[in-house]
Amino acid sequence: MNRSCWKYALLVGFAFEQSSWIAKLAAQENLQQSASAPAIGSLEVKSLPSKVIDRSTFSESQWERLAIATAAALDPSARFPVPDVSSNLLRNEPSRRAQAFETFVDELLHSESYAQWRAQTWMNDMMSKPAMDRAELLGWSLESYRRWLIESARRNDRFDAFLRMQCIGDEQLRSDQRMLPTAVWYFAGHRSVFDVIELPTPIESNLLRPFRESLDSIIQAEDKDWQRLLIGAEASGGPVEKWYRGELDYPKVSEETLAWQWPDAQSLEAQARVAEDESLIEHLGQPLRANREWTLVCQVDVSSAALDSDLPILMFEQQEFSQDAKLERGANDRAGRTLRLELVHGHVQVSFVHDQAVSELVLRTTQMISNGTRQIAVVNEGFGGPGSVRLVVDGKPLDLEVDEAEASSGASQKRLRKEIVRGEKARWRITQKSAAGIECQETRVYRLGLSIPELRGLTESFLKSDWDSLEEMEKRFWIEHYAKRNDSQWRYQRESRAYYAGNLKSIQESEAMVPVLANATGLVELGARDVFPACLLGTLDISLQGNSERNLESNLVLTGEEWSKRLGIADTNDKVPDRIPEKLANLEVSRTWRNLCRGTSPSQESFGGQSGSQPNTVGTVESARTELVVDKHARGEIASGEFARVEFVRTADQLELVKHLLLSDAWALHVLEELAKSN
Repeated sequence: MNRSCWKYALLVGFAFEQSSWIAKLAAQENLQQSASAPAIGSLEVKSLPSKVIDRSTFSESQWERLAIATAAALDPSARFPVPDVSSNLLRNEPSRRAQAFETFVDELLHSESYAQWRAQTWMNDMMSKPAMDRAELLGWSLESYRRWLIESARRNDRFDAFLRMQCIGDEQLRSDQRMLPTAVWYFAGHRSVFDVIELPTPIESNLLRPFRESLDSIIQAEDKDWQRLLIGAEASGGPVEKWYRGELDYPKVSEETLAWQWPDAQSLEAQARVAEDESLIEHLGQPLRANREWTLVCQVDVSSAALDSDLPILMFEQQEFSQDAKLERGANDRAGRTLRLELVHGHVQVSFVHDQAVSELVLRTTQMISNGTRQIAVVNEGFGGPGSVRLVVDGKPLDLEVDEAEASSGASQKRLRKEIVRGEKARWRITQKSAAGIECQETRVYRLGLSIPELRGLTESFLKSDWDSLEEMEKRFWIEHYAKRNDSQWRYQRESRAYYAGNLKSIQESEAMVPVLANATGLVELGARDVFPACLLGTLDISLQGNSERNLESNLVLTGEEWSKRLGIADTNDKVPDRIPEKLANLEVSRTWRNLCRGTSPSQESFGGQSGSQPNTVGTVESARTELVVDKHARGEIASGEFARVEFVRTADQLELVKHLLLSDAWALHVLEELAKSN
């Protein structure tokens, strides 16, 4: 056995922990080269460190294994033509294969596979699995943030700028409300004031425009028809008046429009059950959606004590909730879609909640109601937004306003932006009798948005009046009822409007939506220490180390700008140019190395399945063979890991970091060790 083969056998035979000993052996054989090597920590290193392994001794099977493992590390789904690359590599002379391998690494790092690998590994390492699950269950688009990460990898953003944009957002992005980078705050499970942005795909954009144009035309036509009906009603003996005089009473609602009622006198569906506390009635029914037409009518006894109550009193609640056991504790309150009818300080309030923190619509009557037996109805026309909702008490529609408490907390920007569409039934809860002094006698759900006369027809206390004795507003209610039920032209316009509004809403529901930080100066309260950016700051700030409890401290409630400053990545005038904190660099070097090694291990799940698995987080300790040893030698050589770290501190170049690691002796040793174990 010649000396080179003997030396190679020693290198492969020892475990990765012995890299320090290997480097010292190389130092004895390269004494002349070692003497001229730069000192440890120097930022002037601009050439690759001397190689410990003599790659000219590699066999064809070893070169093939190195090429396949390198491609697998960044492309587990095998999109890159690995067999062609390995065969092309072996066509070169042994002395030129190292250069050909470097060319192959360059091609791989400029492929789509590398960009997707970096995006996915960053999401897996920087966000907890429960937080990602909750975002998916709430219907927010993780793909939008993932696409931003992929674009950042394609641009090869500096690492400090990459982190800074996720903390505070880019000013140019902030100006047009497309601050996708700051979505990481929400997806990581932190609490702050968030806005919502929409990023439709090109196909969705092409659909949205004609639907909006058609909807605008239909609304204009409907307004013209409404003016026609008003003018016709002013003339004596018009069609509306003739029809009204022919009616003997307020119009009755057709039985076929009644979807469900309690008590179930008509046996429309199975009787609702009494809850355990005997104060609530529960029933599973088809969800009442915000962009569909329906009417909810409750006959309620209201006491004076209920009107004076300081706490909201629930009358009706529809809840779509997730029963996913994988959600972290406390996440279920954010994972429910809720429709709620309440009595709040004597006012009737209806809430459409998609996500309590971001997307909800809360409407409250400006007038208080009086005590006694009251018919309280919520009429939803199905067009979306507050203009589509009516709150009617005893046949009289009341004025609505956005809840003042919500407006003062910054939630005035919230509106019904998104709705989850599911086939499962929703849980309806009705307050049968409350200790606060409210009792529900009857509840009905209709498939149509009932008119005011129809609602009055359900109330025995109202009697029919002669047309001439009706007030102007009452005449308008009758004209609207006549138009909805008897005027074919109006009905056609209204049905067309509902069709286009419903389709437009369905497209909007499928749009890529994402909550983002409202502003850079808003406070962000961290929900956990093992997610971005606390997992990074824990290496720099001793106050965040050694405490994994969820009890939040004051130093964990900071603005986005303050977080970037504490990470050492703030874009300030006194910042040292072209440098990032060394501890932060060490962390990213170690994280990148572990993800590279993870891709070559047959025991790890492939990249394509990582969305359902949570790799080890940034600070965990894995086996020695997947830990990059950064060893400082007495003779001043720079080992593979130390060279990568020093260069990364100096350049903050993420792509070059991966390249240095893939061309390093440490990577070759790792791959050949895996090969030796498999044999």
